[in-house]
Amino acid sequence: MKIDRKLSDDDVRAIRQAAHEGASDKAQAEKYGVHPAFVAAIRLGRCRKRAGGPITRRARVATADLERRVARLERRVSRLSAALEAVGAQGVA
Repeated sequence: MKIDRKLSDDDVRAIRQAAHEGASDKAQAEKYGVHPAFVAAIRLGRCRKRAGGPITRRARVATADLERRVARLERRVSRLSAALEAVGAQGVA
């Protein structure tokens, strides 16, 4: 078992709390000088389980980001519907 750890239990809890609040794995990895995959493993509870802190199974997406994505998808659907109507109108004429 490796005793010399780069991250303390306090660091692990801080990473999990930041992830719970929406921080990216990449940002946390840069902050603590570790690989983003290691941060993801900490966040998901795959390693350092006994350190504590909230386990975040999914990345949280900000509400504003979700609203932008929905608006973009609605615009795409509108354009596709208009294109389908135009194709249908050409076929009938």
